[in-house]
Amino acid sequence: TGEPIESVPVLPITGNCLIWAWKVESSFIPTMRAGSARLGLDPNWIMAIMAVETVSSFKPCIRNPFTKATGLIQFMPDTATELGTSIDALCGMSQTGQWRYVEEYLRRKIRAHGRPRDLGSAYMLVFTPIYTQSPDAKVMYRHDGNPCRVGGRMRKTAYCQNQVYDYAPKDGLITKFEAAEAVRRKYRDGYASCTRQGR
Repeated sequence: TGEPIESVPVLPITGNCLIWAWKVESSFIPTMRAGSARLGLDPNWIMAIMAVETVSSFKPCIRNPFTKATGLIQFMPDTATELGTSIDALCGMSQTGQWRYVEEYLRRKIRAHGRPRDLGSAYMLVFTPIYTQSPDAKVMYRHDGNPCRVGGRMRKTAYCQNQVYDYAPKDGLITKFEAAEAVRRKYRDGYASCTRQGR
């Protein structure tokens, strides 16, 4: 219709619950809560983002074999260097130890791109920061019409590398709303962790 796409509301979180808390070490929880308060972000947004980036493992040493991105928010090697560390150093840290770099990364992105207004926009701080303040209907990537896989190898275009986000009906366009669906799903999945006591 050309009208703005409204964000799908996330599940209400009652009390002081932290989603996915059962996946992290106990010392991480107060450290992350304090950091999220300094950032002015909902801690559950940050937990959902880390769930996406670590495929729900929350392993501080998880690494993408192709890009070498490492850690709780998949720090690229150059990004790690800018933050005064390295992907190998990050790999040797605990979840709590790595948080300082997560917080500093988010602080820098908020300073550069503004404070996100919702969960999908918060995810953009990690996924593609320039779209943090864009409307949900913003087209991020367009298919150029050529096959994404040639000779068994994936073409290195932004659309092809993110085509999983072109949801049905596949139209060759990936909007911000579509790209943020992954984090909305992890938020909903993590809601089950709120039934666990003491986290």
